[in-house]
Amino acid sequence: MQLVPTMVTQTTILPSCVMSTGHKVHYPVDDIDMPTPCYLVIRYVIKNIHIREVAIGFAIPGFQYHGHDILEDYCRVKVSTVV
Repeated sequence: MQLVPTMVTQTTILPSCVMSTGHKVHYPVDDIDMPTPCYLVIRYVIKNIHIREVAIGFAIPGFQYHGHDILEDYCRVKVSTVV
């Protein structure tokens, strides 16, 4: 599964939903500083050539949720619609 913001400033698809803090690789999702609309997609068929949207929500910045740290390679998402 892949988290993809719907309001992307560039024409590229984001490679990951990683909200890294110690990684040397920088992902565009790391620059989110306010709740940003996004959708969750899955790839299917044998070679993963088809994409289907399965949920719509908001990527929420921050490194804690209810006082607990969010693990590396994860981010907080509020799902508003399940397709």
